[in-house]
Amino acid sequence: MKHFFHFLFVALALCVGVSLSAGNVVDRDPVESNLQLGVGTFAASSLDDFIFGWSPCIRISYGLDCALGDRWSIIPGLAVKTSVPWPSPQGEVFCQGRYWMPIGKSAIVFGLGPEVSYRFVGEKHDVSDPNDPDAGYLYQKEIFNRFTTGLLPSISFLCGRYWLFGIEAEVGVTSAIKQYKEQEPASMLHQLRLTCGLRF
Repeated sequence: MKHFFHFLFVALALCVGVSLSAGNVVDRDPVESNLQLGVGTFAASSLDDFIFGWSPCIRISYGLDCALGDRWSIIPGLAVKTSVPWPSPQGEVFCQGRYWMPIGKSAIVFGLGPEVSYRFVGEKHDVSDPNDPDAGYLYQKEIFNRFTTGLLPSISFLCGRYWLFGIEAEVGVTSAIKQYKEQEPASMLHQLRLTCGLRF
């Protein structure tokens, strides 16, 4: 994940440098509604391991994109998301900064910001015997932390006046799995999604 962030930072710096030499301005209102659908897959990581899965996930979000000049904006919003392995829905509050790089009459939009998620229903460990010497301590215990935090990097392409198509990641920062013993490693959950957004 560290190399991914290095690549993202370098790519963003290069694109911003190229864009600053251009004179184009993206056609945007001071405040715009953004409705977005994201579909993708998930991964999990700890301090010494990374597991990539193919189980689908989905996220629906709504935000208000507030222009900060010709190239920058900030978009606070709300989202609901879920995934196949753990179908319990999650609510999310996010705030993403965006940089709009004009490309002719279109634009590439780079985004990055924090998010806080809340899991509405807590799944419990599948342990039926509280006296089990190995897993009894997990009897009737929830698997996930209700609150988690993460980062939302994204890259989108503006098509026409209203549509944004791109790719978005959700990088878990705090452990999604509850730790009931000190030796249990923290486990962060991540998502990678293809997105389709509507501006209006």
